Amino acid sequence: MSSNKNKKFSKGSTLVEVIVSISIIAIFSVIIVTDFPKIKRQFAISRASYAVSQSVRKAEDLGFSGAQITDSDGDIVGTNGYGFYINTAENEEEYIIYADTDGGEDQRFSGGSSCFNTQIPSGEDCIVELINIAESEQEVFIKGVYSLTACGNSDITLCPRTEWVSINFMPPNPTVKITNDQGGTEAKIGIVLGVKNDDAERVIFVNSTGLIYVK
Repeated sequence: MSSNKNKKFSKGSTLVEVIVSISIIAIFSVIIVTDFPKIKRQFAISRASYAVSQSVRKAEDLGFSGAQITDSDGDIVGTNGYGFYINTAENEEEYIIYADTDGGEDQRFSGGSSCFNTQIPSGEDCIVELINIAESEQEVFIKGVYSLTACGNSDITLCPRTEWVSINFMPPNPTVKITNDQGGTEAKIGIVLGVKNDDAERVIFVNSTGLIYVK
């Protein structure tokens, strides 16, 4: 008879156990709600970093494949490659994929208008695509572009900064030329993305062998 009583008392949960369980769930809920804006920003900067790296790869694929473009009259425009361009002094949210149509002598972006809605003036490059990060990730911006060629510092923000960088990809033997705002060439650069009102950062690394990765 006593064993049956013990079985009855062992079933179910005590009031204390229910209160403890509810308290734990409440604490985790508060933590999640409190950290949600930060988590949201982390996802935003991760998506933006991936998008930027994919744009660099798109320019690389176009350049190494020798893709052709046509002007507004349908005529094929001679290209010497394609490239990726950022100018943080002009805009911290935009970057450009361009066609090297100016003769290819400088192997960097020399300015120009869209490749598809106008005839391309002689001596100018043209814009294949202009991307604004803020259109998809409102709080993300380009925090800086840094030269890593001769900088061994683990904190890349202590390395030399360049206001603009042009990364040119040329066929037929794959050639990558990275040019800084002084007209010099780089072996490796880091494009740092940041989030407004937050210390979150992601870096897109590009080197002159064509390697592109995010960290």
